[in-house]
Amino acid sequence: MDDKKNLTEEEQKKIFSKFSQKIENEGFYYFTKNDVIELKNETFSEWNLSPECVEIRLEIASCFNDTKFKKAGNFCVYTDKVKIEKISSLDKYVETISNLDLAENKTRFFRGQQNFAWDAIPSLFREKERIEEEHPLLMGMYRSKPEEFLNLNAFDIISKMQHYGLYTRLMDLTENPLVSLYFACQGSNGNDGRIFIYNVDTYKVKYGCDEEIIEAAKNIFSNKTSENQVYEDDYVFVKADYSNTRISRQFGSFIFPLGTYKEKEVSDVQKMYKNLVELDKTILLIDRNKKHKILEDLKLFGISDATMLAGLDYISKSLTEHNDMLSQTNKLLGYLKNQGRSSFEEKGIKDLPGINSDMMTKVLRNLEKTGKITKERNLYKVN
Repeated sequence: MDDKKNLTEEEQKKIFSKFSQKIENEGFYYFTKNDVIELKNETFSEWNLSPECVEIRLEIASCFNDTKFKKAGNFCVYTDKVKIEKISSLDKYVETISNLDLAENKTRFFRGQQNFAWDAIPSLFREKERIEEEHPLLMGMYRSKPEEFLNLNAFDIISKMQHYGLYTRLMDLTENPLVSLYFACQGSNGNDGRIFIYNVDTYKVKYGCDEEIIEAAKNIFSNKTSENQVYEDDYVFVKADYSNTRISRQFGSFIFPLGTYKEKEVSDVQKMYKNLVELDKTILLIDRNKKHKILEDLKLFGISDATMLAGLDYISKSLTEHNDMLSQTNKLLGYLKNQGRSSFEEKGIKDLPGINSDMMTKVLRNLEKTGKITKERNLYKVN
């Protein structure tokens, strides 16, 4: 930051103006430090500034009471172009979504991500090496379990593979804003979540049963493109057929990139997805400290792990976890009773033999919720 202190006020104003213009021209309406470093040589070279340009820019902005740029999570946001809404409750979220305008000729989709800093990019394109494995991955899964894909068209097959964890070119969206909020509230690792909003020209929205979509999916399986297909864009928004229970419950839709790609072209695809986000002029930041409460409130509206992740795999996992939770709860309560303990610290409990330290946090939270224990500072009291 010493570089900034050596600048005259006039030089600071020049940086202010030049950087703002560069951001405007490049369309970086929200960006990270790395995005700015890429622009550094061209934008800041005459001042020979250090690479922490975002921080410098924010400090300079504060000197002039500028509100054009604002820090949001790991991003700096150009507020002339993008509005930020911090969501700390379900009520606030519903109010915010209800107040967003949508033109008659537009269709709205949502995507929720648990980490605000993550780009919205399909799993297949997140690493360059994966694109070469697209065809082997699809065929490998199909040949391993062909009975799972009976009576499904090519697009439905890819979408089903996507929902069971295979790297694909599809990116999940939903038409239900509560579903996207559920996914944005996942993760308890101290990260804010984010909701992406896509307002799309309705005539550009396709369906999973459309012949052109099925044909494009067939071409991916055969690892080729069709010369007969002409698309206005390099991607389409597709409303999925609800042939899969999980997709149905999540009101699933997708962004479907078209054509074949080589490893060297992946960066272009990544850029395409970042540009798509420019359809999103409102950033919804989900408060990391309120995720658990929001998830509890969503259960009142039928949005929960049980409804979003329906399937035998989830049911099996859920029953196993419930059984383990009950066992751990009984062990804890039995220990406290035998020891005549009326209070305890969490750390001491987690070190006990037979106690699953990872699960104990959930056990304590559940006991608090049911009123069997009360937390006061770092001490739990048995009621």
